[in-house]
Amino acid sequence: MLTQEASQPDATNPIPDPPKGTSLHDSILVGMQESNDEDEGQKKPTKKKLGWGQKKVWQKIPKEDRDRIQEYYLSTQPSDNFWAGLDSEKVTNHDIKDIVWDLELSQNVIEAYIQIEEEKIGPMQTDSPQYMSTWTWAYMQTFLEPNWHRALYGHLLEKLGKCNVLFFPIISSSEFHFTLLTFHKIERKWRHYNPLRSLGSRKEEKCIDIAQNFVNIVEGWLEYIRPQAQEFLETKKIPKLVKQKEGPPTPAQVDLSPNEELTLNWILQNPYQFPFEDDTECAQQNSSSLDCGMFVMFYMDKIAQGQPIPKSVDKKFMNEYRAQYVTKLLHHKHCVINRL
Repeated sequence: MLTQEASQPDATNPIPDPPKGTSLHDSILVGMQESNDEDEGQKKPTKKKLGWGQKKVWQKIPKEDRDRIQEYYLSTQPSDNFWAGLDSEKVTNHDIKDIVWDLELSQNVIEAYIQIEEEKIGPMQTDSPQYMSTWTWAYMQTFLEPNWHRALYGHLLEKLGKCNVLFFPIISSSEFHFTLLTFHKIERKWRHYNPLRSLGSRKEEKCIDIAQNFVNIVEGWLEYIRPQAQEFLETKKIPKLVKQKEGPPTPAQVDLSPNEELTLNWILQNPYQFPFEDDTECAQQNSSSLDCGMFVMFYMDKIAQGQPIPKSVDKKFMNEYRAQYVTKLLHHKHCVINRL
């Protein structure tokens, strides 16, 4: 599920800012417990505790990690950063609570996952998984050319040549639902994974529509760029929109990077249209659960590792997966606790 704050662009806000870790559950207060033990007639100092002890995800996090999270959470605010990566990627204390409380994820939680996974890949490493932002689709719907270049075309040019699989996490904001579109370059095939496919409702159709629109846009770009690819390779230059200190971006001839050369050569050697499949066997979330974002990360894990996606997983498994992700964030170099 997707939080309400991750809204699509509108007339007054053409490009949405990344969410700051809030969700539909901001009104939920953190439960506190107090120690009322007495020692020789004197009350001990009140000790606050998180009221998360009954949460199944919390129980699966190692005690030492739970203690560190609790100490930090109680000494800060829900809106404070728990994990702060590069650019705008942030995971707040409130995001951590949502993961532990088995609630829906905000987009920035998946953005953090993407950054952590990208750090494992060398800048020139080929045959590697590559990731697009969860915000790409929102930017594309502004129908402004600079946004398309910034959100999609530039990343395709840099990543398509060196990838073995390209991930497009997709959000249907009207359905509050995450799905995953992938381009399997070796198989020359698009595949869409929907963790709520089994509902067989308009929600499923809407997500397929978004995935197919995404495919059409990417393949339209491939068709457009192919006749020019040879010239770009010969001149080692390519036109791009370049940011200016003042005013809008302006076109300029920019040197090709090695990764962009790989992409252009691949475009010349391959067709620009590929079959599209909607996967019908990937593990599904419970219809009443809020696990769609976690399932999208789980799908990316399995595909990136070259492993098949299981046909089913139970709720116990997904609770463990949530707990593992909290632990991953806690032990990562960008976790704020590790900087204290």
